[in-house]
Amino acid sequence: MKKRIGILIIGMLMITSFIGVFPSEQVRAEGTIFYVGGNGPGNYTTIQAAVNASHDGDTVFVYPGTYYEHVCITHQINLLGADKTITVIDGGSSGSSVQVPDNVNHVTISGFTM
Repeated sequence: MKKRIGILIIGMLMITSFIGVFPSEQVRAEGTIFYVGGNGPGNYTTIQAAVNASHDGDTVFVYPGTYYEHVCITHQINLLGADKTITVIDGGSSGSSVQVPDNVNHVTISGFTM
């Protein structure tokens, strides 16, 4: 029993030592995560800037807040808001808040109010 607890503690320490290694861009097997808003160093201030920096298969994660912009997604990414009740893309009642051209497939958008 003591041996199992010791192994568990060592494993937890190894896992937690990797948290926060990539604060603004976290590399994963499925792609890179880009962060918008929040307090992390290197986080993007606009959603469009993070979308522009991303590539197919990447994820753009948006922290809570209201973002006054029009976002155009031109490649296959995941655009994820922290919570649809407090993460807002406000296009100012002029056109679409988010636009995805017809020739772009496999875009996921969730966790937003628009």
